[in-house]
Amino acid sequence: MRQNKFILCLVLMMAVCATRLTAQTYTVYRVVGKVTVSSPKGDKPVKPGDCLTVNANITIPYNGQIQLIDSQSAKKVILKTPGTGKIATLSKDNRNSISDLTGQYLSYILAQISDGGKSRKMEHSDVATVTREFQATQKPKTPVDQQADDEWDLEGEFEKFTEEVNKEYEAFRDQVNQEYAEFMKKGWAAFESTPGTPRPKDEHVAPVVKKRTNEQVQTNSFFRKHKKVVAVEKPKDQPTPITRIDEQGNEDAPALAPAATPAPSQMTTNAAPKAADAWTSGTEGTVTANIWGTNFTVRFNKKDNFKLSDLSPNALSEAWKKLSSKNYNNLIRDCIDLRFEHHLGDWAYLQMLKQVGIACMGEGNEATLLMSFIYCQSGYRMRLCRDGNKLFMLFGSEHYIYDQDYFNIDGMFFYPFECEAGSISICNVPYPDEQSMSLAMYEQQLLDYDPTAVRTVVSERFPNMKLTYSVNQHLIDFYNKYPTSTVNDDFMTRWAMYANTPMDETVKEQLYPELESQLKGLTPLQAVNRLLNWIQTGYEYRFDEEVWGHDRAFFAEETLFYPYCDCEDRAILLSRLIRDLVGLKCVLVYYPGHLAMATHFDEPVSGTYYTLGDERYYVCDPTIVGWGAPVGECMDQFKDCTDVSLILLDNDQAKQL
Repeated sequence: MRQNKFILCLVLMMAVCATRLTAQTYTVYRVVGKVTVSSPKGDKPVKPGDCLTVNANITIPYNGQIQLIDSQSAKKVILKTPGTGKIATLSKDNRNSISDLTGQYLSYILAQISDGGKSRKMEHSDVATVTREFQATQKPKTPVDQQADDEWDLEGEFEKFTEEVNKEYEAFRDQVNQEYAEFMKKGWAAFESTPGTPRPKDEHVAPVVKKRTNEQVQTNSFFRKHKKVVAVEKPKDQPTPITRIDEQGNEDAPALAPAATPAPSQMTTNAAPKAADAWTSGTEGTVTANIWGTNFTVRFNKKDNFKLSDLSPNALSEAWKKLSSKNYNNLIRDCIDLRFEHHLGDWAYLQMLKQVGIACMGEGNEATLLMSFIYCQSGYRMRLCRDGNKLFMLFGSEHYIYDQDYFNIDGMFFYPFECEAGSISICNVPYPDEQSMSLAMYEQQLLDYDPTAVRTVVSERFPNMKLTYSVNQHLIDFYNKYPTSTVNDDFMTRWAMYANTPMDETVKEQLYPELESQLKGLTPLQAVNRLLNWIQTGYEYRFDEEVWGHDRAFFAEETLFYPYCDCEDRAILLSRLIRDLVGLKCVLVYYPGHLAMATHFDEPVSGTYYTLGDERYYVCDPTIVGWGAPVGECMDQFKDCTDVSLILLDNDQAKQL
């Protein structure tokens, strides 16, 4: 029943819109309030799945909203300005918004309004053929005079067809949840946790201090052997529901504000409470959860609150059945939409759901069950567990998480979410097509902006490389509690995860234009040398144990923010800047107790290098401080080291200088 994730347009909708293909068209994704569109037969209510042209004349009531998807340009248009007008005109109103969609978000939205693949069972070659085949499945119609009437009549038949498909979707999901609820009555058993793996302690390799010198630049290349290549597979697409979750009528609910991240020129300190994550009740029909200084508003009516009489299997089963009703559909859809709109990774999404659960139900077991239900319905692998009179959730993870006890259930790893592990009762009931979370982040998290204090960093050797910037405090708060993890229990893979996380856009908008200006006209080697020295000489080195009391790797923005950093933090930041600004391939280079990096150049370069296939990767060590050292120079103690691992990075999104 899961939809093909790469369908870009519903074929039957193409048939309905066949006479309108000469104009830009939108597919209706969401409607709040009684939004109507003018037609030859009078005003017609707009419904999800309708196809509208850019010249369609629509009426939006006060507190109404319509969300449109342009699958050709992968854009989402949100119209909420009350009044009547053409879509082309309304979309230019600055009170409305247009945003870009990721490929997976576009696929997800189209799956929500598709017909479940029934139209794909028809053999067709063009829109006209599809139209004839579709009409052949309908009862004969009396011809009408006007072409416009033909179009609206066909659309009426299409609506009848999709209503039948919608019922099948609802029946399938109802059946799955009812069966799941029944299994919950007898699927409980006692489990013992396995002690978590402590994060490894690296040796202390002190930074090498280079004094200012006019020594002759080396012209020879030195090949060095490496023992191991560490590859980290790019994670799968984030989970989605097993089947479409239909929008439910909510005509009186207020419109939801679209997600937005202000440009640096418009950045102001967010007024939301900063001391702790918070929740507030919104206007009737909505609640707002606040986490990392960012408001997440979802549709939820307080009349849908429920109370757990106890934590018996029967009570939890009945509560799951209640949550499976249509009343919670819009809440689930809003949560998944917020995940896409804010580019939340799986861990961030789970944290958001916790706050949404509290916002809807208040603190307690009911909030935990609601969070678990939405997480499950979103496609994630989870298990409910009980410890006395407290309900908790275990989440499945593809990563090994350091310093956290876990449960090995049927060969899969489950971690307690914000609870102590031990001997607990777990409901080991799997949900169809469930998927474990990934802790890798291949998109920047879009959080509201709260600037930190301004910082200026200057290169010792290249004084023009003087950068002034601030970072997003909310992002720093998010990273501060991010789990330390590995893939396949290989501790070196954790560094790849940090290095592959994109730089926050608000930071890039401050740093990158100035860096691009400084690097303009330089060869790739010259550009990398300047970036290398900027990090070598602009940031103060301290061991993690001195600052944090334990090993801790930084995301790129954390190195930019905190006053001290060590070898791995510098290598991660440098690899991010080189890929983004110079467009060269990078790998991390692991020596026993030390992390550097290496870069592949298309031009002749001298110095120490390692090979991957036919490509040479020249060492760039940002831990050689003081006056710094150029590309190709590594620490003396590692020149003859053979216990070297090359950690492959994602080089797909590099920007060419």
